[in-house]
Amino acid sequence: MAVQRKIAVVGAGVIGLSTALYIKTNLRLDGIPCKIEVFSEHTTPHTTSDGAAGLWEPIFVQGTPGEQQSRWGGETFEWLRHLRVQEDAGEMGVAQYSGYNLFHEWVEDPPWKDVVIGFRYATEAELKDVKFPMRHGWHFTNMSAQANRYCGWLLKRCKQQGIQFYRRKVLSLLEFAGWYDVVLNCTGLGSHQLTSDHDLIPLKGQIMKVSAPWIKDFTLVNGPDYVAYILPCTDFVVLGGTTESGRWDSDIEESVSYNILENCSKIMGSVKNAPILGQWSGLRPYRKTGVRLEREILQSKSSRAPLEVVHNYGHGGSGITFHWGCACEATSLAYQALGLPNSHHHDHDLLYKTISTPVDSSFCKL
Repeated sequence: MAVQRKIAVVGAGVIGLSTALYIKTNLRLDGIPCKIEVFSEHTTPHTTSDGAAGLWEPIFVQGTPGEQQSRWGGETFEWLRHLRVQEDAGEMGVAQYSGYNLFHEWVEDPPWKDVVIGFRYATEAELKDVKFPMRHGWHFTNMSAQANRYCGWLLKRCKQQGIQFYRRKVLSLLEFAGWYDVVLNCTGLGSHQLTSDHDLIPLKGQIMKVSAPWIKDFTLVNGPDYVAYILPCTDFVVLGGTTESGRWDSDIEESVSYNILENCSKIMGSVKNAPILGQWSGLRPYRKTGVRLEREILQSKSSRAPLEVVHNYGHGGSGITFHWGCACEATSLAYQALGLPNSHHHDHDLLYKTISTPVDSSFCKL
């Protein structure tokens, strides 16, 4: 009888959910019995991930090498392109949009310009469409996953695959020593305390959600001391935004909302009278030295067996952008920790079909 592998995933935002689902799907395809349990203080729709607009673009990951940004982001981009044409794309909130990223001065081309579709420079006429002094810009076609819908879809699929969820705060990863073969740490900003990682700090962001179905394109404006953006989603249009380093509160400030609306109306005047559906504020997990995606072996005083940990956190504002690519690499590291050959599956069609087929519960308990 095959040995059942016991795996714990800590964190249930888009990184935790996608990592749990990816490794579960691969173990299933490889015929390896497993028990996967997810532990988190919060679950969708109450995670930081749920507040994201979900537009694909690496942001606030300056410490992450460009090669990794392109690799993780590229894998995720192609995964979302595959999901976009599936029958449940509406449930996921996955869609494709074209739009602009504009700057007050010339900037170098991004390392991911070959990942997106049709990357080109904005014309002089296009730069003048906004009421900001923009001197440079990019236009391209992009992917988006409205985060609250997408996280809900991931959670549903995880449960259909037999993954179990427990709502509680984990105070130490060593709680799992002697009980699990490997732990995947996907706690985002929670790793500041959980792993004493002081490179990890909050970047507070605030947005508004409005009803503006006539807006079909995204626009991001980057000034010397301001950022404004309009991002269409499945159910609403997101107006933003702010970036405040080191603030640990998620209070919504009306003065900030006023500034957001004023700035976004300079991009597209019609948003000023759009019905406001809601406001949101959250803390992005920014890591000065870049995303942490690596193995670590911890030794518990109460257990002779060392604890294998795979860290997958610190994605800044790029949780949606990197999630599937990082889940793929975290799975490779977990396979190594489990002593398994690195034979995990990349084919998007195979992964999607397997994810969409509920597992026989007896497989997990074998």
